[in-house]
Amino acid sequence: SLSVQQSPRHLTKRPGNTLKMTCSHHDRNYDQIYWYRQTDGQKLQLIGFLSFKQALDVAENFNISGDAEDEGFLGSLAVRVEDTGLYYCAVSKAQ
Repeated sequence: SLSVQQSPRHLTKRPGNTLKMTCSHHDRNYDQIYWYRQTDGQKLQLIGFLSFKQALDVAENFNISGDAEDEGFLGSLAVRVEDTGLYYCAVSKAQ
């Protein structure tokens, strides 16, 4: 079965700090990594995704990089108060 690892598990940042999170799965059959944010019990919001090595539909203030067949990264050069929330990654096969 597929194992998806997201790190760090817990992260606290002050506004203006940089951010980097990792999502890895090590199964080359899965070639897309999606990043989501959930704020205050609201629905998940798509931040953007990585298809192979190309970042697509990335929300303002974030960057996505890596190789979706192995490991992807979500980053920000300067987090804002409004970036507060729970972050999740998910992997998928291209349709």
